[in-house]
Amino acid sequence: MVDNGINPIHTSLRRQAQANPSCTFNCIFWSRIINIPLRNIQSKMANNRGKIDIINIILEDCIMAYPLSSFIISLYKQYMQRGSLSKKQLQGLYSKASKITDIPPGKLGTLEAIIKKMPTRFKSDIPENQPLSNKDESIAILINQILDKYPAHKRVLYLKAKYDNNELLLPSERTELLKFKQLLLSK
Repeated sequence: MVDNGINPIHTSLRRQAQANPSCTFNCIFWSRIINIPLRNIQSKMANNRGKIDIINIILEDCIMAYPLSSFIISLYKQYMQRGSLSKKQLQGLYSKASKITDIPPGKLGTLEAIIKKMPTRFKSDIPENQPLSNKDESIAILINQILDKYPAHKRVLYLKAKYDNNELLLPSERTELLKFKQLLLSK
């Protein structure tokens, strides 16, 4: 017996599975190899009665061709547990499956059609950081004019601090500044 890293029990089960492709036996075979509970596989197959599951077939063919590939085994586990694979995972499966000569081109074409049918999600570019509001230069000039004449004016100092911190001045505060200009600077 040649030791190629494959368990002899799995080899005999694989031979039996190829000779007798009954659904129940395949379920037992794959549940033993990949350590997935049998009820997960049987419930998935019960949901898809009458449908041909190309992804599952291709996954099984890939496992037969690459029995020690952790990538294929993890894809198979995820497919059995979740029932689907992402577009990137299917593309990886397609690249592995296209290297196998035993897989019919029709199955590969079907897998490629499934991949093309799936939406491609793009990440949008990060938008530029823009200030919350553009500073109104007329307000800055007005504040500086008042503070030049009356540097200790508390209300105008408060509004200047608010303006310098990029906080929005309320319309009532703007009108208040205009009133200060009329009262204080017109003297």
